[in-house]
Amino acid sequence: MPTNTKALQVAEPAGFIAGKNRIINGDFGIWQRGTSFSSTGYTCDRWYYLLNSGTGTVSKETTTVVTGTTSSLKFTSTSAGWPIIIQAIETANAVSLAGQ
Repeated sequence: MPTNTKALQVAEPAGFIAGKNRIINGDFGIWQRGTSFSSTGYTCDRWYYLLNSGTGTVSKETTTVVTGTTSSLKFTSTSAGWPIIIQAIETANAVSLAGQ
């Protein structure tokens, strides 16, 4: 059975001037709960993982990363299915986005 692997990376484009970052641990640098997960739940700090069907794992990737970061979140599927990766933005950080 073929294996499908994707690495998720959140990075800013070159020359981008940003305001306050609302995503916490967007560089996937903090992994207090471990580095490999095969069931629904929190993985990399602040990131929640769900799998709609099939089987797969989420793990810390240190080889394929964005320049300036040390890790990314890697999803590997061993059967049909796709991941849902979620981070809730705290209300205090989202108020200024209302109406935009």
